Amino acid sequence: MTTDHSASGQALGYVYQFDRATYRLFQSGVDVVEVGVEDIDDVSVHYGSGKEIREQDKSTVNSGSPLSDRSVALWKTLHIWAELILCTPSIIDTTEFHIATNGLISTKCLARRINEATDKESAKVVCSELRQIIPTLRDDLVSFGTTIGKLSDKQLKALIIKISVFDKMSSQYGGNLEDLQALRFFESGMKVGLFDRMNGWVKGKSEYKLKPDNNPESLEKTLIKSFRDYTERQQLLNCQL
Repeated sequence: MTTDHSASGQALGYVYQFDRATYRLFQSGVDVVEVGVEDIDDVSVHYGSGKEIREQDKSTVNSGSPLSDRSVALWKTLHIWAELILCTPSIIDTTEFHIATNGLISTKCLARRINEATDKESAKVVCSELRQIIPTLRDDLVSFGTTIGKLSDKQLKALIIKISVFDKMSSQYGGNLEDLQALRFFESGMKVGLFDRMNGWVKGKSEYKLKPDNNPESLEKTLIKSFRDYTERQQLLNCQL
């Protein structure tokens, strides 16, 4: 039996964060020391080197895009990261900024142009576009634009270069299970089962940490051992078939 991933509205957004965190866990290499949920961002990936990825997750219940040019989702995300840089400018040197959505991003939208700006020249163009849009933002976006506008051109261009936008990231599993190298030896049904088991672990650990008298490290060791035992049994079974 697999987990029912269907949800709507804010509930979908909450579920999607855990799905993305689980997907990130399966993507992690040996250099990843922690994957966080709702700690420094919606989802975060922390490396032993001190570098990190901050991810904002934007889910939608329809086929549209939650990241249109004047959407709250896009401008609030840029605002959050701009505040971070204004407070700690050096963080731009050690951080990647990711936006993940299960929706579709238009080939001609601002979010797509931000994603494709990977050098100083293309980032300069997007930087100018953002500064031109800011004075025209509607009332509910003005405060976000004000924060972004406080960044220097150098800071804003550096942020743009560090932003990656990922669309069509499955609303069921936070991404395509077939792309996960950690699950490459398993058949589709086993991949779903393993993902759901890990997803339950992520949710359980998060809930467990909210209880002040519990020992998260003890729980983590127990659950990791349980998960490894399960994967080893499944690999053995797969080899015998």
